[in-house]
Amino acid sequence: MSLVSGVQVVGGPEYIEETTYGSLPASGTCSWIGANVRLDPRADMQSLLIPQLGTRDLRSILKGATRYDLRLDYAPYDTVFAKYGVNAAAGAGTIEKSLSIRTKVTIAGATRIIDALGSRVNSITITGRVGEPLAVAAEIWCKQIPDYMTEAAGGVSDATDPGTDPIMFSSGGSGPVSIGTDTPDVHEVAVTVDNNLERVHVLGAAEVKHLPYQARRISATLTLLLREGVYYGYAVGDTFKTVTWTLQSGSPAKTLTLGNAKLTRLESMTFKPAELVFERWRLEAKTASLTDA
Repeated sequence: MSLVSGVQVVGGPEYIEETTYGSLPASGTCSWIGANVRLDPRADMQSLLIPQLGTRDLRSILKGATRYDLRLDYAPYDTVFAKYGVNAAAGAGTIEKSLSIRTKVTIAGATRIIDALGSRVNSITITGRVGEPLAVAAEIWCKQIPDYMTEAAGGVSDATDPGTDPIMFSSGGSGPVSIGTDTPDVHEVAVTVDNNLERVHVLGAAEVKHLPYQARRISATLTLLLREGVYYGYAVGDTFKTVTWTLQSGSPAKTLTLGNAKLTRLESMTFKPAELVFERWRLEAKTASLTDA
């Protein structure tokens, strides 16, 4: 029996928007997520351990209220999948819609299909670092991940690799990050959106019935070259700013905008002999939006 490695993933991960929560659509075409993907499915049966008088051993081990999730890291070539985690609920292409996420793996000579059904993005972080492609890390909660199948269910077609290169740290052009009207020299930026999903179980089923999104929280860290010396003043002055990050310039441009943002904490600004000084800021924002126009 051969062991399984990442090269035996023969399809996906890919996704399709669901019309009924937790059910793979009857038809349609999946979409590609990104490049350099790292996928980590997890399942917790929340098993109940039932003891018994008269013995040291358990009487029963019973399936409880199950929890399924995915950890997904990838290098994006567009912003379509990330919008499901970033943008406010507004119909298709946002957190309002659930997804079926499919992966195909060759195990013991047969293609096994892993479907994560009823999936929503609980939290997502988009990171840009000098010298690297952009990176997206998502924590995805699911209604269920059924047992592996040997044949694809339903009439859903596989995604096609678009052959597009990932978005690079340099793809946004000169001065891709702005804080208000300022364009600082940014060494690293990471934006996190927490959707604070809630698993709702009801009597009659082990899987969640609902996976609603709750209060959205938006934060970011910015590592800047100490140059203008104005950002400390924004923090102590309690000033709202719009922060705009052009992920990729062009037509259409891919832009992440944080509205009503405040610098809330200076995390680091170390002075050392013969070294440039960087200031690392944390900020909180009221709104976040990914756009392609």
